[in-house]
Amino acid sequence: MTYEDPSDSIEIDVRSKNDAAWKNVFDGCFVVNKIEEFGECRISANDLKKYGFREPRLMAKIDSKHDVPTAFRKHDLCIMPCESRGNYVIGHFDAFVKLENSPEQFEKHSISIGSTYDTLNPCNVSKEPSAILSAFNYGILDKVAGSPASRLKMTNFGRESTAEFDYSINNTQSCSPYNIHVNRSQLEMDGVFESEDRIINIEAKIGMKDDFIARQLYYPYRLIRDQTDKDILNVFLTYSNGSIFTHVFTVDDTKNYNSFRLIGKNRFDFFEEISVSEVSDAINNAAIANEPIDVPFPQADSMQKVMDAIDLIKHYNGITDRDLAYHMSIVDRQGGYYGNACKYLGIAERERHGLTYHNYLSAAGEELLYLPPKQRIIRIIELMAKHKVFNHFLCDYLEQNRPPEKRDVADWLIKNIDKMDMGGDTPYRRASTVVRWIKWVFSIYDR
Repeated sequence: MTYEDPSDSIEIDVRSKNDAAWKNVFDGCFVVNKIEEFGECRISANDLKKYGFREPRLMAKIDSKHDVPTAFRKHDLCIMPCESRGNYVIGHFDAFVKLENSPEQFEKHSISIGSTYDTLNPCNVSKEPSAILSAFNYGILDKVAGSPASRLKMTNFGRESTAEFDYSINNTQSCSPYNIHVNRSQLEMDGVFESEDRIINIEAKIGMKDDFIARQLYYPYRLIRDQTDKDILNVFLTYSNGSIFTHVFTVDDTKNYNSFRLIGKNRFDFFEEISVSEVSDAINNAAIANEPIDVPFPQADSMQKVMDAIDLIKHYNGITDRDLAYHMSIVDRQGGYYGNACKYLGIAERERHGLTYHNYLSAAGEELLYLPPKQRIIRIIELMAKHKVFNHFLCDYLEQNRPPEKRDVADWLIKNIDKMDMGGDTPYRRASTVVRWIKWVFSIYDR
């Protein structure tokens, strides 16, 4: 995984530091009062330093909804750069784009590595620039752009200043949008690529994300739009366990921040295709084990994120649930869900110190991470199939060629898992995880 600031270590609770800093700013600058009176609150980097006692760049860095500080969430607020560099506006901004990451919804491609580079391994990427270079050097961006091979050239990246422009952004509290003026605001472009007829504007992340703040693509898009009449494709690119995922957007109205429209979703695998017979063998070779009594039944719906969590635990031995959640851009309680899911599969251990859980790789987890991506996936399927409920419904999928119904899984859990809480909708919520994991298994093999 990639971690952008050395201070973001497991010894430092980044969310808590930002929460404390922003509480001071909200109190010192009367943010809520100003928004109630004027509909927005203008604030400067000097205000953040004066009241927050923290680097403004770190305080204003918000990549996803889960990064929004508590003071903002409490009042349904968000912050956007405006005017000149070092100036911000706070309001009820509809700033995020939701991503649907159901594995079956991606168009799947297998990338032949062929010639390899000594300094770039697309099967083991840990930072955003390497993910982008893998996508560029192995023709993924050409496929996304619909360009002939090797026609795209990299033309820009890094920090820039915007030109002067205005845009509208939806107001989450009313039908009247905000109008924001920008003039030489700082932006960062992860990568810009150009061919004869189009341009690709990229925002890249390591690990699967549920949403992202559209500003990361929109501000670079506005800079590029002033420079060209060519079509611009805006790509949110993520890397996870040997695969690159792309959400491709066009902008329908240049002056409307909320006019991003999804036009393509792709998954590119840097490993050989997995056959149905290999999936079947993994399931049939699994030795059924008793249900573990020292870990809750999984409630971490994304298996791709489980694999991201494994990489995080490897990188930060002893990472807490809360820091796991921070780096995965999920809510704090879900950090525990994914830590427990790793333990349920036998690839992590968890230790409690006071009220805090710490996560460590198990021997099986260490062994897993030495495997190439394809073998790693097959091993995950084997570990999943050791559990009766997964084995039962994986075999059923192989026979019926269709995923299980949530109600059928819930009924099975109630009848067969002794520790399953019978109250309320718990079995149905746990069944959702079972269905999602099984769909993931059957989304990855070559049909």
